[in-house]
Amino acid sequence: MDVCACQQPDFATVDFCPSGLNSLDLQSVLNGSGHPISIIVLSAYDDLVGAKALEQGAFAVLRKPFDGGVLLAARRTAIQPTQ
Repeated sequence: MDVCACQQPDFATVDFCPSGLNSLDLQSVLNGSGHPISIIVLSAYDDLVGAKALEQGAFAVLRKPFDGGVLLAARRTAIQPTQ
């Protein structure tokens, strides 16, 4: 969290973890921080997790297992400037 405050990244790739601060919680915190960023959520959980992440503003949700090329394409798209 502190890294996001001082570095202000353009995107984050976050693995969903059901205990502790999960990617959905992190997404809410970052969206409320004044510097929302594109978040790519990685998850092995059901489609409800992905739907919730997208509903909260995730840029993309990748369901495990996934091809590395899919992740790279999502990252490239996430950091492209809005046109």
